[in-house]
Amino acid sequence: MAGQIIKKVRQCCISVLALCLVFFAVYYIQSKTGRKQRADAGVGEEIWPNEGMVGQFIQMGSEEPVGGGHAGIEAEDSAWARIFGTSLPEAAKRQEDYCVLIQKQGGTLVNISEEMVYRRISITLEGAEISPENVLRVCGTELYRGIPDVPVVVIPEEEKDIPLVREPKVSEEDTLLSISVEEKGEEKKLVLEFNTVYEVTVTEDDEFLYLSLLRPYERYEKILVLDAGHGGMDPGTSGGGSTEAAINLAVIRYVKEILDERNDIKVYYTRIDDTLPDLSTRVEFANALHADMLISVHCNHSPSSSVNGLEVLYSKLQENGNFTSRYLAELCMEEVSAATGLRQNMLTERSSNLHLMKYCTMPCALIEFGYMSNRRDLELIVTENAQRSCAEAICRVIDEAYAALEEQ
Repeated sequence: MAGQIIKKVRQCCISVLALCLVFFAVYYIQSKTGRKQRADAGVGEEIWPNEGMVGQFIQMGSEEPVGGGHAGIEAEDSAWARIFGTSLPEAAKRQEDYCVLIQKQGGTLVNISEEMVYRRISITLEGAEISPENVLRVCGTELYRGIPDVPVVVIPEEEKDIPLVREPKVSEEDTLLSISVEEKGEEKKLVLEFNTVYEVTVTEDDEFLYLSLLRPYERYEKILVLDAGHGGMDPGTSGGGSTEAAINLAVIRYVKEILDERNDIKVYYTRIDDTLPDLSTRVEFANALHADMLISVHCNHSPSSSVNGLEVLYSKLQENGNFTSRYLAELCMEEVSAATGLRQNMLTERSSNLHLMKYCTMPCALIEFGYMSNRRDLELIVTENAQRSCAEAICRVIDEAYAALEEQ
């Protein structure tokens, strides 16, 4: 009798233990599924960029993929499989073939800012222990992690003034040149320098920030570069209490006001504030963009106060079929003179000794918007009305130039 009781108790204990194991297994599966669902809930939440809001958040919740996605992502030997194995998050499936992944380490994204002319992005996170080892790069079929291994390039002395055209030498090259981490209290700022110019779209899930990379010419049909000459510690020429750098910037900002209302042309600016990208940086930026054309705004100066009017510089080196730098300069001369009343002074070929004209690979024109050394020119070009008129004329030049390109 006692033996039967012991046997029944043993059977009950085994049943209870089995039931506990079943409950535990169900709980574990639901917990894992819940975590994945929470991670996937942010998929496609495009948080940056947004025109006019660089470094700020935009409304989240887009259900559209960030980009077109990429082929072969689920292949066993893919770079993505080496990160995630067979459990590929939905967020990863929506990225491009070139992507930077940042492990958030439990941190919260605070801010993103970009200096595209320098090929840099800064990402600030709070509450995360971030190091370069948390930065992974999917580059086609290759996977990189940590500090980039960048070979030292020895530049001959006679070529040191020539702007480097930073573009990938091979398709699977690491997309980053450098990674640095700056600490400020609970915040960590991750600064990434790219190997060329990319359009970057940022999304996130619980574990990662995804920086999806596309070359601008892969996304946009028309690409234009506008350049406000001088800036920062280089004021350019001056007169009447005004500086050339400030006038140049004002004109370009008025152009930006107009072009921001349009979406048929992608416009890049070498500067939209009082900064000073050096000449090689501006040239390299424009060349890496594969831009259709570049227009630069400056003001003039002469030892003789009687010299006045509009001068436009061009190069004999750049052309796109029948669309040449000289043709672009002629358009600028006609439109800006008609809009502002500045006298048509001269068209000047400057490919031999002007950095922008010598090394840019696309047709370009440099507008000398009057002489600050001439009283009448100066009185005109410091006014908002003349600066806005010049900006409107530049917009007409852009339209005429693209019309000419389309006729080829």
